[in-house]
Amino acid sequence: MISIIDITQTNAVVMQDLAYRHVFGHPVENNDRGVMRALISEKFHNNEVTAKNLTAAVALTLDVSEPIARNRIARACDLSYVEYKIDESNETRKLFSFPPAVRVKLKEVGALLMQVSEVIKAQLTNPTEDRAGAELVPEAVYFNVALPECKEMYRKRIKEKIQKFKKGRNKKGDKKHDA
Repeated sequence: MISIIDITQTNAVVMQDLAYRHVFGHPVENNDRGVMRALISEKFHNNEVTAKNLTAAVALTLDVSEPIARNRIARACDLSYVEYKIDESNETRKLFSFPPAVRVKLKEVGALLMQVSEVIKAQLTNPTEDRAGAELVPEAVYFNVALPECKEMYRKRIKEKIQKFKKGRNKKGDKKHDA
């Protein structure tokens, strides 16, 4: 039988990943999502999001140093998840926002994540039903570690993450720093 931990931790986290993949059409790394979460938060609190504010927010969100936060922001810009314009009144100031297409996709992801929470409730209510809540989200987003095909997919993802983690280490086992 599937445990509460499997449902609330594994299933919920994997479905969040799958929701981003479904909407964006490709996997969206957690660090890139962290930059987007930080920008959403800053936009909520400030009308204009400067490089300084976004860097601090990303550093806090991802629990990284400010230089690494700047690298994460640069990557998110390179991938067109976020964009900036130069402030006309102060040409040394960058103002960050979302490209319109990303804004639309983030709304879609938000709606899917609300449905994912309903799936989790259904899975908690019916832990012995393998497809509990499956009708609430697109098939590409549904995940239940109790299903054999989902277990296999999860194992593959873990192996991929381990390989990626190993590639990010030097021979001594220390983490390679972002360039």
